[in-house]
Amino acid sequence: ICPETYAVLQVGSKSTADRFEWPSGSYDSNTKQWTSADKQNIRKGYAVTAYLGECSIDTTVYVEIKGTPTATISVNNEATNGAAVDVCNGSPVTLSLTAGTGTTINTAVWNVKENGVNKTGLTITDQPSSSYTYIATITDENTGCSDSIRQQVNMMSPVQVSISGENAVCYNKSLTLNASGATSYTWSVKKG
Repeated sequence: ICPETYAVLQVGSKSTADRFEWPSGSYDSNTKQWTSADKQNIRKGYAVTAYLGECSIDTTVYVEIKGTPTATISVNNEATNGAAVDVCNGSPVTLSLTAGTGTTINTAVWNVKENGVNKTGLTITDQPSSSYTYIATITDENTGCSDSIRQQVNMMSPVQVSISGENAVCYNKSLTLNASGATSYTWSVKKG
């Protein structure tokens, strides 16, 4: 079974037992299904006793836990390792999923809607208007188990850059300009 799910045991159709003694949980006599009391995360054995009249037989059924699917998210082609990412306000954001070792995923369901429907796919593009936590729900094609992966994207305020200095300079003289409002600058000169 998948992690964080209930174990369900089914009585076989060829069983001639008239009653069963199950571990703690619930048994539905109509469907002949027993469900564990707790969600499972480790391999566990369940002892069951079947009765036919005065005769009985004990058996233990072991429930294996499948692996949780894993994947990583990259934002704008940059691996994030789960850390929040800052992007410029109004910029499009491309989120891409890469399956982890031993996981096979063909698609994902995201918590972003387009025309009223959640976006799907291993890569989506969105243009958030504010900071947002993206959630991708993935299902491993090999095990059928699902998990959710989160990625925080923070919108940065637009940069307000100002330039100060001389407006005019004599021919062949140097000009000093100062920029402020950002952490780094790239200068270009336009003639005319």
